[in-house]
Amino acid sequence: MVKAHVSTHLCGADQSRGFVRFILKYRLPNADGTGMNHPLTMGSLVLALAVSACSSTDSKLADFALNDLIYKGTTYTSRMPGDRTLFLAPIVDNREQDGLPATQGAYPIVYDDESRWNRTVAEMLDDVLHKDLQQSHVFSSFVDSAANADVVIQPTLITFLTGSMELESGSRALSELGMKLQVLGSIGFDGQRTVLFERLYGERQLTDPAMRPPSRVMLTGRVLTSTMQKLVRSIDGSNVGRSGLPLMVPAVLSVPTAKTSNAASPIDD
Repeated sequence: MVKAHVSTHLCGADQSRGFVRFILKYRLPNADGTGMNHPLTMGSLVLALAVSACSSTDSKLADFALNDLIYKGTTYTSRMPGDRTLFLAPIVDNREQDGLPATQGAYPIVYDDESRWNRTVAEMLDDVLHKDLQQSHVFSSFVDSAANADVVIQPTLITFLTGSMELESGSRALSELGMKLQVLGSIGFDGQRTVLFERLYGERQLTDPAMRPPSRVMLTGRVLTSTMQKLVRSIDGSNVGRSGLPLMVPAVLSVPTAKTSNAASPIDD
């Protein structure tokens, strides 16, 4: 009897589908031609089914920091890597849920609660910020204490919401993100850090009306992608990660509302 051991690195959707196709194509035949009684074939098939089930579970993981079907990351890399260290403070959740509009004109807006996500929004955004800023090489390295850092960034979550707008012609999926960064420089003679700049980064997207609108989870991934691209490029362009260069304070950005297409999504709402 062959024992099948499933490794976590085999749990990618592309890997598992390819593996299943390989097993079904090259299984060894037995006397009745099915190939199901050969021990190697049986063990391999069990492994393939287990991996396939694993990838199916992963594709449903509602965590935009861990599921690259929702968010792949910016993949942005600075052309002039920084030489300063960064302490990225934990994100502060400063959202105000009171006062959100209940309608748009005559049409109601239904907001989602966050039970759809596997972790808190702040935890997921913390992971995204660390990953995208680290791989961008805007800073030379990350340190675990503000006292040892050349630069400190304090992120604050201003808004994060998803929902639907109910119209006569169907529903519109909505996703919005707003995140403020306060960037602090080196410690001065008074023992305090200078605020280099503060900026709000974000995006708001609405889909076209449809009887079955796309997943708001996946729409959030699009909003996050646009937001993080603007954020990382802005930090890089400011020169805060590089010594010996003048500070280039980023322009103040508004949070635009963008229409987006009703693309199909593997994660349902």
